[in-house]
Amino acid sequence: MSETKREETASSQPVWYDGLEQDPNYAIKSNPSCATKIFVNHVGFMPEAHKSCTIINPTSTEFMVRKNIVMEPGYTGKGDWSRIVFRGTLKENGNEISPGLIGDFSEIREEGLYQVLCGTSYSRMFTVWKKIYDVPMRVLLNAFQMQRCGDTHLGYAGPCHLDDGRVAESGEHHDFSGGYHQSCDLRKWHMSLNTAHIGLVQFGLNYHAHWDKGAVADEIRWGSDYYHKIIKEDGSIYDSLWIPIGWNARDYYESDSPAVAHWQTVRHQALAARYFRQSDPTYSQKCLDMALRVWNHMTRPDRPAAPYHVPALPPRGHDGWDGYFSEFYPGSAVDTAFRICAAADLYRATDDKQFLEDLARQTTSLTKMQIGSKTKSHEPGSGCFYESADSTRLSQSCFCSRSMPGALCDALELASDHPDAQDWRAATRRIAEQSQWVAGRNPWNRIAMEWCEPDTRTGGCGHSTDRVNSSAQPTSKNMPSYRYYSHEYNKDLIPMAAFLRRASALLKEPAYAALAQRQIDWVLGANPFDRSSVEGVGYNQWEHVKTGEVFPPTPQIPGAVHTGYNNEYDLPHTGTLLGTLAMWGSGV
Repeated sequence: MSETKREETASSQPVWYDGLEQDPNYAIKSNPSCATKIFVNHVGFMPEAHKSCTIINPTSTEFMVRKNIVMEPGYTGKGDWSRIVFRGTLKENGNEISPGLIGDFSEIREEGLYQVLCGTSYSRMFTVWKKIYDVPMRVLLNAFQMQRCGDTHLGYAGPCHLDDGRVAESGEHHDFSGGYHQSCDLRKWHMSLNTAHIGLVQFGLNYHAHWDKGAVADEIRWGSDYYHKIIKEDGSIYDSLWIPIGWNARDYYESDSPAVAHWQTVRHQALAARYFRQSDPTYSQKCLDMALRVWNHMTRPDRPAAPYHVPALPPRGHDGWDGYFSEFYPGSAVDTAFRICAAADLYRATDDKQFLEDLARQTTSLTKMQIGSKTKSHEPGSGCFYESADSTRLSQSCFCSRSMPGALCDALELASDHPDAQDWRAATRRIAEQSQWVAGRNPWNRIAMEWCEPDTRTGGCGHSTDRVNSSAQPTSKNMPSYRYYSHEYNKDLIPMAAFLRRASALLKEPAYAALAQRQIDWVLGANPFDRSSVEGVGYNQWEHVKTGEVFPPTPQIPGAVHTGYNNEYDLPHTGTLLGTLAMWGSGV
């Protein structure tokens, strides 16, 4: 893969970008006749939300916002169609990622159609409306329907894979049809589809749309039915590497799927049990029984301490599959965090205090693994975690952003009066403040997607340069470095937005909610590429990847969310964004 080097930032830290990531100055270079560019969320804002824009190469430090008044009473059709409703001053916020200034116009709360002006330049029109995310959520739900696998009339390739699957060790066939194609291929990764399902059920629980008409329940049941097939009597889950990758039967394995697949299945099934509690008590109980079965399998005293080992390697790009899950073992930080989330959802589904007690024990253990709890440091990297309680190695699992922050919020929401809750709050605040610190170093308020052990040579993350888009020297040589563009960064960015919103409510810090909004803004187009990550929502989506692994290739799917790094659709991103936007739409 070719790599390109651009100019160093003012901090003298080299910034690299991959061939799959556009140059942060792309928007300017593609339209040189308009050197000033104003970037704003392509969809718009809810009335009470934080609202801001990023302006590159402004000709003035002053900016204005005008409102379309055509629909307002008294407008006769004569004279100007708009009026200035806000004037503000642009502010500097660091130049990592790209240069630019920030304009805050959160004071605007009246519903309507608006536009940002700076000098002779202007942004796209955008909407302020209390139901601004309603249509995007409808589009996101469409991606689930289109990605259905099995005996379906809704899936883009349906019916398909009716002969899944073959148990590799015995050669016998089981009915493992159903579920969803996850990405721009035909795989149905058990540890990732659960993430999509969790977001979908959270959406169903938090957002009750008039347009639903049973569609959400159908999708929740479709995904849940598949997992009912692959959960064994002892609570373990069949593994699969989707070999062969094509349209025929795939191999499944008697050996367990990765630990994260099990913990996420507990969550998914417990959430589904809550969702169907009133409408279908029998199905609700079945989901709860499945959740408890997997929980008992994962919490048994003789659970193996060794990390996951892949039973076979699929072709192309999966050579490091074992390493992907190497930090999942009893007592590790990421394993503990996912256990906390599973216990939380079981408690919400059952009111059984044993799960609340387990949550509290595990949360206290997790907080003791945080760097800041040992160093008593308030430096930015203090929100990170060591791999385990007896490790001095920073946890570098790609699952960190998807587990630790949410686990701490779950604990504070359910056991705020616990004797150790003050330590839990401190741990939560460290993560939020760490995010704020990075967000103060770039004009997009973008938070970091990966924190890593400082490289002894550069002080950066030490990854190959074709994936390190930005890194900065830590404030102390004992503190970790960070980078903005991890692999599949939307899978981290979106749950971190949800965390910051929850942390804002739990810690009574409005600034965290504003920062959460800025991450959603990035996903929906307020980024240096001026590209929305959601197919069919906003503008300028990336061309989705065609790997050559399957024919015909996956079509364009409205509602599919790009991973962020490699331009591939990924249903977990879609589900997580769906569940996160529901928090905004429902006022959670």
